[in-house]
Amino acid sequence: MDKGISINNYNAMLREIIADVKMTRVVVANRLCTSLTQLYWNIGRRLASENQILPHVVAELPWGHNRLILSKIKDREEALYYAEAAVKLEN
Repeated sequence: MDKGISINNYNAMLREIIADVKMTRVVVANRLCTSLTQLYWNIGRRLASENQILPHVVAELPWGHNRLILSKIKDREEALYYAEAAVKLEN
């Protein structure tokens, strides 16, 4: 009667476990990318619909600039002022 697992069986089992972990990491990464992409599309859609006053300026600024301005400034006129100023600085 065998009291333990053989080295060959142990190594095979360990390789299977490692493969499962790697495969699960890939699945999780794919799901994360899909979820983040959907989140960014939703954010973009909301910004476009809620901030109709800014579309021409927003298109000229990098995403990070837009996010910063809109997160810090709630007044549309003030946000427009800073967005236009940022565009002028970049040109």
